[in-house]
Amino acid sequence: MRITSARRSWLFLQGAARDSLLQAARSGADIAIQDLEDFTPHDLKDEARRLSSEVCRRWRENQVVPAVRITPLAEAGEVDTRAAVSAGADIIVVAKAETGEQIREIDRLISYYEGRYERAHGEVEICPTIESPAALTALTDIAGASVRVRSAILASEDLATNLGVTRTIRSAELRYARSRFLFECSANGILAVDCPFTFDDDKAAQLDLHWAADLGYRAKSVVHASHVGLVNAGLAPSREALENAAGLVDAFEQAERDGLGQVTFQGRIVELPAYKAAKELLAGTELLVGTDTGLLDTEE
Repeated sequence: MRITSARRSWLFLQGAARDSLLQAARSGADIAIQDLEDFTPHDLKDEARRLSSEVCRRWRENQVVPAVRITPLAEAGEVDTRAAVSAGADIIVVAKAETGEQIREIDRLISYYEGRYERAHGEVEICPTIESPAALTALTDIAGASVRVRSAILASEDLATNLGVTRTIRSAELRYARSRFLFECSANGILAVDCPFTFDDDKAAQLDLHWAADLGYRAKSVVHASHVGLVNAGLAPSREALENAAGLVDAFEQAERDGLGQVTFQGRIVELPAYKAAKELLAGTELLVGTDTGLLDTEE
């Protein structure tokens, strides 16, 4: 059995590149994003919107969550939103999210189009893209603006530009922003999706992914389809981690039955917070594999 994460890898794709968009159904990405903003030249935007229905349908047929990235409302965001909702996108990724009011406006617009295209109210999620220092410091306002916001993506190139720093392959210039973004998302109860590694270098991409995983990220965006596999493997819970979590849970629950509030497991004193973390890891795996956590086999 292959243990997967339904929200681990987020693949950005050019909005009008039909072949690449359709091929993404087999990329292994958990979420594919048709980018109608920067990844689509202005004279191809109408063509990209016309492709949305076919693309979302193909992705859904292959168990890939369909998402569409829209331009800001002040530009062509309303037209993009209509195309995304009518096409069947599950997630609308909001480019250049800056304020909670911006998210509330998009929420209202989505609600209107959900009704118009006979979709269930609240079905479509909003995922803001955080691309500036001001947006990062306003993340609580942005995340709390709508119950549709269940995740957010940190930018890399635009963020570096807005910080006035040079984007480097080691990404040292973004480390504080990535740490704070993860902290802010956790505080607001939404999934933090790490910034894309935009260099075509698999070795450096692996190092960048290791840093993100060590920091605590469980999801990452990518712009190179070849990096999807790296993310899926690097952010998946290992067999050892799952077995340790299962053993910790068993040991702690036995301690509770014995009237104790803690237990020593593998040389570590385990109390309630660690027990809860292990339970969450196992519960997430249950959801993803559709079975009990005793089945920890992984597909080679």
